[in-house]
Amino acid sequence: MSRIILPFLFFALLVSCQSPETKLYSKFDADYSALVEGRKKKLILNKDVIIVDARKRFDHTMLNIPGSILLSWEEFTDHRSERPGLLQDDYSRMTQRLARLGITPDTNVIVVGYGVHGRGEEGRLAWTLLYLGVKNVQVAEIHLFKKHLRQGTAQPREPVPYWKPKLLSPIRIRKAEFLELAKSARQNKVRIIDVRSEREYLKGSTAIFGMPEITAINIEWREFYNRQGRPNLDLISKLKAIGIHFGDSIVVVSNKGIRSAAVTTALLTLGYQNVKNYDGGLVEIKNY
Repeated sequence: MSRIILPFLFFALLVSCQSPETKLYSKFDADYSALVEGRKKKLILNKDVIIVDARKRFDHTMLNIPGSILLSWEEFTDHRSERPGLLQDDYSRMTQRLARLGITPDTNVIVVGYGVHGRGEEGRLAWTLLYLGVKNVQVAEIHLFKKHLRQGTAQPREPVPYWKPKLLSPIRIRKAEFLELAKSARQNKVRIIDVRSEREYLKGSTAIFGMPEITAINIEWREFYNRQGRPNLDLISKLKAIGIHFGDSIVVVSNKGIRSAAVTTALLTLGYQNVKNYDGGLVEIKNY
């Protein structure tokens, strides 16, 4: 009997020691084709598209797209903690929430928000959906659809069956991996883009929190979007001019992982294949 029990206990211990991402959730190879192709097409509202509104509840109630869903990026984080941008670990709970809203991995989603007048809310929410396994998520400033805007509260959509998260791991980086990869930045093996404002960037010098081995290029996040809140095609030539190309390894950082997620979404949509968002943000490096 002991010969049977001991291997079982060893297996149980092995499973219990796995991290949340490897224990419960599957991963899949990155395929950004739907995302890139979606950017090339004109955004059209129809029955095959779900509109997600990332703005504040008051603004949504005052003016919204009929049938749109009110959803905040904060619902997927411990936003009241000292690391407000860090995703929660219960990914199944997140996809169950999406399923109740009628969203599946194959749903065409448009996340609307404040555009460059906001703080990157819709881009951050889009990044979260992509990470959980939704394949085609586009972003736009809500007034791109101004002729559709109405007052009132939208009716809830029909839920869909629960689905398991399929984590798009290549678009996210955690603290330990970030610090390790950052050491390669001086040899240009990894390009770190700090998307805070110039004032925030210069306040801490070009080194991140006084660590000279970690340097970053500063491009404010708003430059990655045009007036319609769509990814800015003009950024491709600007990035090329400073030596950042489509095949480069890119890590995007900001204070809390919100603006950096918006930029990661924009870069992926523009066709950059190897882009990671550090959702813990620079506050995690400073305080943890």
